[in-house]
Amino acid sequence: MNQDDVVSIKKCPMHMAEDWTPPVPAWSSDVKAGSRAEVLYVGLQNPSSQALETLNKIMASVPPQRCDLAMFTDRAGHKNYTMIAYFENSAQHVQWEDASGFSAWWDDDAHLTADYGLWMERYAFAPGQFETLISSPDGREGIARQFEDSVGPIREHGYWGGMEDRIPNSKPGAFDPVFDNMPPVQTEDTRGKRIVLKGPKNLCLIRSGQDFTSVKADELAEYNKDIEPHLSAGLKFLGDNPGTGCFDSRYMTHCDAQGRKLGKTFGMQVFLSISHLQKWAQFHPTHLAIFNSFQNMAMQREGQFDLRLWHEVAVMDEGDSYAEYINCDPMTGLLPFAHAL
Repeated sequence: MNQDDVVSIKKCPMHMAEDWTPPVPAWSSDVKAGSRAEVLYVGLQNPSSQALETLNKIMASVPPQRCDLAMFTDRAGHKNYTMIAYFENSAQHVQWEDASGFSAWWDDDAHLTADYGLWMERYAFAPGQFETLISSPDGREGIARQFEDSVGPIREHGYWGGMEDRIPNSKPGAFDPVFDNMPPVQTEDTRGKRIVLKGPKNLCLIRSGQDFTSVKADELAEYNKDIEPHLSAGLKFLGDNPGTGCFDSRYMTHCDAQGRKLGKTFGMQVFLSISHLQKWAQFHPTHLAIFNSFQNMAMQREGQFDLRLWHEVAVMDEGDSYAEYINCDPMTGLLPFAHAL
């Protein structure tokens, strides 16, 4: 890549070398100053057909470009069907909850004795505290679909610490965790209960995805053989080892309302802080295996591949993360750490 083709999106990046040139091109959303966002995850654990039907009806009220459906198996072995809805601000979110009937459905105490679990996690993205990275300017997913334009190719990627450099408000010490070490896992009987939790300041959310819908058979076979096993192992490791600073890790597959897979996957993790996320990414063998296998594929294909990659990372202000679990397994989401939140 010619150095003249890339642009810098931050005046003083903390981690980037002065002469840095990215090995492959990437873009970022053109996020205007003051832009906010809010994302709502709603999950059905071991869902009944009636509960799925109700959630599908509620989801239909969210514009398709702002809503994803996904499936995953959680660390306790339960199947989950999940809605992920994006809003421009809290007011838009609250208005939707009331108008769609979501609030009335959510507050129904019949869920407490149902044969399924129900959970909700809400994350508000404060201005200047989130970033996106996409491998093609028209390959926007997640929160990036809220912004019409992309910036790039950009310089702030392809090196350790790049995600923090892309967050406008990042500076030394700004996103330090409220406590250095994860609290120990403690479980209690959570079936038949409604439990509300709030995450700590500087909690970090990452959603990182792969789009295979335009990938040719040979490239997909190479990905499934050389990269996907490392990705699967790495995300499972995070979910099983909270000592990394990861509250929960989910490896999710996009699907439609009938549960049919759509050729896209993503990982979603909640970390104690962005420094915990970056430490795992830079130093742990499970992530290095993912990174190195992708680098090998990129080199062999001379940077020419149809696989599209993207991610979003946000650091929460005080009070910007909220979770509620109804009749869920005690290992669901943030529940194993409820005693410390």
